Amino acid sequence: MNPNKQNNNRKGQTPKPFRETIRTLVIILILVGAAFGIKGCSKEGDVTENNSNQEEEKTLSKAEVEELEAQRKEEYGEFYVPLPAADRKEKDVNVKGLYVSADEAAQPFNEEEIDAYAQEIEKMLQGEGTAEKPDNINALEAALAIANATEVNTLVIDVKTDWGSLAWSTEVPLAKELGVSQPVSQDDFKSLLDYMEKKEIYKMARVVTFKDPILPDRKPEHAMQLNSGGIYRDNDGNAWVNPFDEYVWKYVVAISKEAVNRGFDEIHFDYVRFPDGARTYNEIANFPGRDGRPKDAAITAFLQFAREELKDYPAKTSAAIFGTTTKNWEDIPDDIGQGFLKVSNNTDRVAPMVYPSHYTEGWFGFDVPDANPYGVLEDSMRSSIEKNAALPNPAQITPWIQAFTASWVPGFIEYTPSVIAQQIQGSQSVGVDSYLLWNSSSRYDPQIFNYKPEAPKKEQGKDLMGRTPEEALDRYLKGLESDNYQRMYLMTPVASHQPLYEDYAKKMEERNVDLKGYTLNSFDMEGESGVAKVAFSYSINGKEVENESHDLKVFLENGVYKIQPPAFGERPAEAPAETQENSNE
Repeated sequence: MNPNKQNNNRKGQTPKPFRETIRTLVIILILVGAAFGIKGCSKEGDVTENNSNQEEEKTLSKAEVEELEAQRKEEYGEFYVPLPAADRKEKDVNVKGLYVSADEAAQPFNEEEIDAYAQEIEKMLQGEGTAEKPDNINALEAALAIANATEVNTLVIDVKTDWGSLAWSTEVPLAKELGVSQPVSQDDFKSLLDYMEKKEIYKMARVVTFKDPILPDRKPEHAMQLNSGGIYRDNDGNAWVNPFDEYVWKYVVAISKEAVNRGFDEIHFDYVRFPDGARTYNEIANFPGRDGRPKDAAITAFLQFAREELKDYPAKTSAAIFGTTTKNWEDIPDDIGQGFLKVSNNTDRVAPMVYPSHYTEGWFGFDVPDANPYGVLEDSMRSSIEKNAALPNPAQITPWIQAFTASWVPGFIEYTPSVIAQQIQGSQSVGVDSYLLWNSSSRYDPQIFNYKPEAPKKEQGKDLMGRTPEEALDRYLKGLESDNYQRMYLMTPVASHQPLYEDYAKKMEERNVDLKGYTLNSFDMEGESGVAKVAFSYSINGKEVENESHDLKVFLENGVYKIQPPAFGERPAEAPAETQENSNE
């Protein structure tokens, strides 16, 4: 099959019979594990009595495992990765983490020195001392000490780097063929991952996805192509792979599977997008397999494919996305294939990179967003919550926040520990209590975490957007009057609109309704729900309707006031039962 050609299996699923075979293998592995457990805890006489039967079961199970893995090896070919151990379980963690580069993660670490520094950090948090980092502590040891002593519970470690290399010796056939392994650790992070498991530190593998200079240089047919011939390169001279290419998807997912097998708990896709500067390359480059589809179709399909392929591997998936997606509508105007709604709908965690330094003058109403870290996080997270509230099964929101000083920004401020902490507090103020800190040097001051947690600001009678029911209703009605489908989608109850915005907008267009005006006759609220009586004048399919009365239910859903839409052209529907308020995460 031509790997550049999109097949009918949009999610890239393994054929069903083979998936069932995999499920069978997993069950067998679990049974084998159970058998070993019984042997280990049974009485001595029982072990002796059942020894021959157990040995027979072990031999049979091993043969079954080998046979099924042989089938998988033939099926997956150059993307083959063994299934994980049966005793691995997926973890559910409210992530509070630090980024650690591959080079820093490869540094040797001394547990006694980590423990000693962790004790100093604990004293600092209790008001004793400053917990200055000893000279003999490296960046990895400092990060581990912070994770042992503070609320930090996660480290994000480079696996597939920005340059297309792998930070360990790989067994993925295609990766070995490409020669991408550049091990930075003597034991491929095994001792570090074992230590983190022992200390219950959540392990996230950063997998740079479509920014990969190595693969397109060695297999140029999988790169972005120039219309004039050859492959596209960005301003830094780096080639990018083609995000529409399923061959690329399989390669990235194979590396992700290997990361899970080596002990990582979550795969964090970064650069899961097209290059920026779309206006520069859109006219000169093309993407084989695109077939007229928008760029976000490629990113969505990849995330769906990755999630499906990783179902038998005990790990969550997450994606880092541009911070502008929290405010902009999907992929407009960046045109890089990232939309907040689509990413949140297809991952376990959505991680907008809302670094204040990355916003220009005017964003969030600030002349210098970099000088207003609390406000940037508060506003961007509020918008993220509103978008998540429109989805039936949204991802957890975990923003990447700035742990560095952006001295190149006019009007910048020094990002001291207290300033960095303001971003955490800004997120908490709207109910987002998960975060990832980014510093390319992997160095963090434990004083960052000596802050006062901030409870969500929930004013009486207002939702998480800061709107009263009256304000929410007015906003919705104005959106209805102006055909602002984006606003209406976000303010319509989840059960009353199509899951995908595109489908919702199409249905709204097909109604053929022209709203002439409306009159709010009454609005009665009791607690967090109420009914507004609104008279609408409109035309539908050429038929004029005057002052038709509708009861619009207004209620909290996922922390946001929603409005049950009017049933134009139908007998007004009764308001639905009140929806239970859910967590915004």
